Amino acid sequence: MRLLNAYIPPKTSDIILFDFISLINSLIYVPYPLIITGDFNLPSINWLDDNQGNNIFKEFVQNADLHQLITFPTRAANILDLLITNEPILFNDIQSLPPFSSSDHSSFSFSVTFNNEILESSFRLNFFKGDYNSLNCAFINTNWNNIFKSVIPHNLDSVYFTFTQIIQNFIPNFIPFSNSSSPNLPNHLQNIDIYRTQLWKDIHQTKNKNKFFYVNKRFNRELKKYLKYRENTLLKSRNSKKIFNYISSQVKTNSLKIPTITDINTNENFSTDISKANHFAIYFKSIFNKDNLPHPLNLHSLITNTIDYIDISES
Repeated sequence: MRLLNAYIPPKTSDIILFDFISLINSLIYVPYPLIITGDFNLPSINWLDDNQGNNIFKEFVQNADLHQLITFPTRAANILDLLITNEPILFNDIQSLPPFSSSDHSSFSFSVTFNNEILESSFRLNFFKGDYNSLNCAFINTNWNNIFKSVIPHNLDSVYFTFTQIIQNFIPNFIPFSNSSSPNLPNHLQNIDIYRTQLWKDIHQTKNKNKFFYVNKRFNRELKKYLKYRENTLLKSRNSKKIFNYISSQVKTNSLKIPTITDINTNENFSTDISKANHFAIYFKSIFNKDNLPHPLNLHSLITNTIDYIDISES
C-alpha cells in the first residue's frame, strides 16, 4: 500500500496546481492500493457531481481512474479535505469527526480491508504443453448431434451449458498441470481475476453478465496500470540484460502449430503444413463459390453513374 499526504494552500493558481499534479503523477500508477489524503483547499470543485469537471485537479483524478470518497463537507459547506484511492472497494466506515486541535476543518476516519495472506503454491493448466492431437481426436469422435438432441430442456442455454461441460471434462485429460509458485500478477489483480472467473461461469444470467463486463473492464484497466508500473521499474533499474529479455519476450511470435486434422468423411489424416493448407483450400473452395450463392452477382448489370467534368479552378 502507498500512502500520500498532501497540502495545497488556499487560492492556489492553476500553474502551481499543474506542478503538483506533475509531481504526484509519477507516484500513483502502482500495482497495489493507493491512498491520497490531505487538505486540498479546492472549494470550487463539486465532488458529488461526476459530470462537473471544470477543475484541472478533478479532471486529473477522473482521467487517472482514481476515486474521491469524502461526501460530507469538511469546512463550512465545502469538501476541502479529501480521501482519494485507486481501490474504493477496500474502504468502509468513513465517518466525519470533530476538528483536530485548533483546526477549523472537520477531520474524518476510515477503515481499509485488504488481504495480506501469503499465497501458497498452486497448480495451473499449462496450455503450451497440451496434447492437441489427442484432444482433436476426442472432439472428432464425439457425437455432438446426438448429445445436443438429448439435452433437456432443449434450448440454446442448455445446449451451450452441455457443450462447455464436455469441453471442461476433456481439458484435464489432455492439458497438463504445472506448479505456479510465483504468480505473475499482484494480489489485487488476482482477486479481481478470480471474481471475474466466477462471474463468467454464470454469464448467461443478465445480472452476472453486466457485472462481468464491469469487472472485466476494471481488470483490463488495472492490468494496464500494473504493466506500465512494471515497465517503468524495469527501465529505472538500468539492467540491460533484463530490459533486452523483456523486449524480446514482447516482440517474438508465440504462434502454435496447428495439430493434425482428420477429414470426417474419409478419415484421412493431414499432418504436414502443406497437406493441411491444401485440404483447407479444397474444403473452402467447395463451400464458397458462385454456384452456392443464393443470388449470384451480375456485375455487368450494375449501373455506373457519372457526371460531366466541371472546372472548379479559380477564374
